[in-house]
Amino acid sequence: MAKIRSACDAETIKLQSAGIAERLYPLPEFVESHNVLFYMAMDKEVQTREMIRRALDMGKRVYVPVVDTKNRDLKIARLDDLNVEFVKGPYGVSEPAERFMNIVPPAVVDFIAVPGVAFDFKGGRIGHGGGYYDRLLKSVPESAPKVALAFEFQMLEFVPQEGFDIRVRKIVTEERTICC
Repeated sequence: MAKIRSACDAETIKLQSAGIAERLYPLPEFVESHNVLFYMAMDKEVQTREMIRRALDMGKRVYVPVVDTKNRDLKIARLDDLNVEFVKGPYGVSEPAERFMNIVPPAVVDFIAVPGVAFDFKGGRIGHGGGYYDRLLKSVPESAPKVALAFEFQMLEFVPQEGFDIRVRKIVTEERTICC
């Protein structure tokens, strides 16, 4: 799946990400949310920068994950503006520079946009292999909707799951919204 995704050109990623965003905005779970956790997308993932900008413009409080390698988990940082300085964190993911980092407890989050490499129709997901997101998803309120953002080609009939894996409730692709 990573090979397929890496073969996508930047324009395709941009267009499909825009289609996913247009399906995300009207979701009742998103509309009703106030504290949204987005991931900072890597090059070949569903791009979230414009989604973050739109959420901020809608008056939502936006948060992004920050990698804590010492504890092997993700912290949550409030992001008030996309014009802050970003640095490459561990694993090459953009994070707010330390002077802009405002860490908050996971309990504040009421909507989570979830990344992944592959997904199935029951909400199973395969991430990048470190378990960071599964640990984060366990720490946020159970009531917070966990919605994956994925390209249609990332959808599979089945992805293997372990006991510690957390399933998502919905998956938004450029073609459809899947209730899991």
